[in-house]
Amino acid sequence: MNVSFRRSGQSSFTRVSFVISGVLLLVAGAIPATAAAEKCQPGLVRDYLAPLSKLPHVPTLEWSNTNLPFGPDGLVLIKKAAAQRGQPLVPVQASGDLGPEESALGYELRNDSFVRSGRLQLNWKVQAQLALMRHGPKPIATRTRRIGALRRNHGKQFQVPVPTSSGIYRLEIRFRARGGKLIGRIGEYFRVLPASYESQITLSAQNVRLGETLDACLENLGTQALYFGPNRQIEVFDGVAWKPSPIDPPAPSTASLSILASGRRIPLISFTVPADAAPGTYRYRWQAEGGLTLAPEFQIVP
Repeated sequence: MNVSFRRSGQSSFTRVSFVISGVLLLVAGAIPATAAAEKCQPGLVRDYLAPLSKLPHVPTLEWSNTNLPFGPDGLVLIKKAAAQRGQPLVPVQASGDLGPEESALGYELRNDSFVRSGRLQLNWKVQAQLALMRHGPKPIATRTRRIGALRRNHGKQFQVPVPTSSGIYRLEIRFRARGGKLIGRIGEYFRVLPASYESQITLSAQNVRLGETLDACLENLGTQALYFGPNRQIEVFDGVAWKPSPIDPPAPSTASLSILASGRRIPLISFTVPADAAPGTYRYRWQAEGGLTLAPEFQIVP
């Protein structure tokens, strides 16, 4: 059984959505459940990045203070901008806007040497090229910066624009010595898609007997990350309205904010129906940050 919400460009659903500083703000109503689900397991439900695995290999780096393998000790390359939010997928709004922190990929070549007098004399030319991968790479932007000496705990920054058209792109950064000799290169692929909001909760059963276990699973099928806390409640329908149910298990003691990346699935709750629960119509009511509400219904039967 599942209940879902979707918004992507123009849609037949009438909903309100906002994105402010990368935080998802949605308003939605409950939608009737339509299908059954097995016990929830964390994993991938929609692989937006599958096309990237078929592309030619490029040397890559972990982007958090990673030493360059072809540079002097202590020389690191750091990704500064938040455009990709830790994954190679860039959602773009229908207007084409990315926001002030998402319009460029920023990098810093930094001297993190532990030597107190660790001045690094490089005399390098650093070139970053962005290419659209369509029947081979098609260069669309190039940024070049010459870097001489770097003092300890100092760096030089440069930026590459993020495209707003859907497609698969390759960013490659080449490092050359003063005479033009190639010292090394690194790169990465990323995909740009329209920003979409599509999520659903699936329950392990529609009819649950006393003493049986019910599992709830959250699936983020859109390209935007989903932000949520422990805001959930099991409610019972009394024939007129929905009311809090006495079978609702205690909520988590912590109120930390969780993030579910695009295309991912995680378990939300697993609880056993008490032996003295009253038969009837119930629902699992769950809210994300900004007011997105999903409420799949289920029946407790004798």
